[in-house]
Amino acid sequence: MGQKLNETQITSTKRREESLVQSIQGKVKGELTEKGEKRLAFFSQFLSFCNQRTNLFSRISPPSYQDFIYAGTGISGTLWCVEIWKRKSRVSFGFSSPSIELNKLRFESTFVHKTEIENICGESLEWHFKDDQVQRGIRSNSKLGGMDDEDKWSDIQKDLIDRLIKLERALKPYISKF
Repeated sequence: MGQKLNETQITSTKRREESLVQSIQGKVKGELTEKGEKRLAFFSQFLSFCNQRTNLFSRISPPSYQDFIYAGTGISGTLWCVEIWKRKSRVSFGFSSPSIELNKLRFESTFVHKTEIENICGESLEWHFKDDQVQRGIRSNSKLGGMDDEDKWSDIQKDLIDRLIKLERALKPYISKF
């Protein structure tokens, strides 16, 4: 049979447990804060550059709690998106209506012009479509890196802005008909 703990041992064990929990919580909070600060810095710089070249994100504030920023297009159920993760980044145009049918109709009417759109963008795009998903999108992936590539942030941001401008120019004639 095991030994019974006395009150002093119980109190000591509780203090160690509380200390360990506080230490773990502090580390997690520190990591989240560090990540948040990094996101805030990246998107602040991005928006500063972006707003000099296009007004697509002119009404958007930089986030510190998510890996993306969205901006409306002026057409209900559509949006522009910039996403960045540890090692990759991209821009996209999203079909975001709550109506699966409307998103599918808009996606298909745009997909018909895939060749023209990709020619203007100068690359093959990722046409994200799944029948069971409400949202669909057209994505342009940067090959320059992501959040962990701080020494390349300026280049990544400029690349994302170039991709965003090309995607807008390529899609404008078609989305204006929505």
